Amino acid sequence: MNFEYPTYLKGFWFLLPLIALFVLDYRWRISRFLRMGTPSMLYRTLGLFPKFVLIARYGIRLLLIAALILVLARPKGGMTDSPRTKARTQLVFCLDASRSMLAEDLQPNRLSRAKQAISAVLKRLQGDQVALVVFAGSAHIQLPMTNDYGAAMMFLEAVSTDYPSVQGTSISAALKEAIKTLPEQTEGEPAIVLMSDGEDHEGDLPPILNELKQRGVRVFAMSIGSQVAAPIPNNGSYLTDLQGKLVFTKPNEEMLNKIASETNGFFVKGNDPSTALNKVMSEIDRLKKSTNLSAEASIGREELFLPFLWFAFALLCLDLVFVSQWEKWLRKWSIFG
Repeated sequence: MNFEYPTYLKGFWFLLPLIALFVLDYRWRISRFLRMGTPSMLYRTLGLFPKFVLIARYGIRLLLIAALILVLARPKGGMTDSPRTKARTQLVFCLDASRSMLAEDLQPNRLSRAKQAISAVLKRLQGDQVALVVFAGSAHIQLPMTNDYGAAMMFLEAVSTDYPSVQGTSISAALKEAIKTLPEQTEGEPAIVLMSDGEDHEGDLPPILNELKQRGVRVFAMSIGSQVAAPIPNNGSYLTDLQGKLVFTKPNEEMLNKIASETNGFFVKGNDPSTALNKVMSEIDRLKKSTNLSAEASIGREELFLPFLWFAFALLCLDLVFVSQWEKWLRKWSIFG
C-alpha cells in the first residue's frame, strides 16, 4: 500500500539531526560513567556495563519520536468511500428596522425583542449558514452569507431604526435583497425568516413571491407585536400625523401569512418573539431532516496514522518501565551509594 506524506518529510531526513543529538548525548553520558572506573571493573562490579542500557534507552526514544512525527505527518493509504451529508440550511434573517418596530407593546420594544430572539438562535446553530437583511422603506444586506456566528452577533447588535435612510416598511425590497444573498445553486435548503410587523407600504410583492417559488426558497414569517395597537415612540414623545393625532401600529398578520403560504413556508404570531422563532426553527429542522440530510458517497484517502499512534504509546510505556526498573537495579547493586 502506498503512503502519502508531506513533501518535507519524504526520505526521513528529519531523523538525522535527532540521531546526531542522541549520539553526542550518549558519548557524554558514557564518559561520565567511566570516571567511576575502567569498563572491566565496572562490568565485574555491576554485572552489566551500563552502555547497553543506554543504547536500548536511546533506541526506544528515537523510535518514539519517529513514531510521533509519523503521526503528525498523517500518512494516507488508498482511496475509500465514506458517507457524508449534504450542506446544511442557508438562513436569511430579514429584520424590520422601521420606526414602528420601536412600539412598546413588547418590552422594551419590538425591535429589541426580535434581536434577542435571533441572538438566541445564533447561539445554538451548528453548521448552518446565515445572512442578515435589514429593511424599512429600503433594504440592505447587513451581513452576507456566512457561518461565522460571532460576526453575525456583532452585526445584529448594530441594527437600529436610525440606520435605514428611507423610513416605511418595504417587505418586497427585503425579499429582493434576501435573494441576492443566496447562491444560484445550493445543496442545502434555503429559507428566509421574515420578522416584521407587516405594515407593508409597497405593492410589488407578487413578482418577488413568484421568483421565490421558482427557486424553491421558503419564507417563514413572524409578526412582531401584540394584537393591541400601540403608539410609535418619536424623540421622547410619540409620532403624530399632520392633524396632530397619534399614529398607532398593529401587526398585519394577514399579509405575512399570505407571504408564507405562497412560498410553502410557515407563519407564526410573534407576540412572544423568542417562542415564535423557536417554532419557526423547529419547522425548518423538520423540513431539513425530511429533505436535506440524505447520505452521499464521499471519496477520500484512508487514514493510517492510528497504528503509529499506538506504537508510540507502547514505546512510551516501555521507556517509563525501563527507566524505573534500571534505577532500582542500579541502586540495588551499586557499591557507590
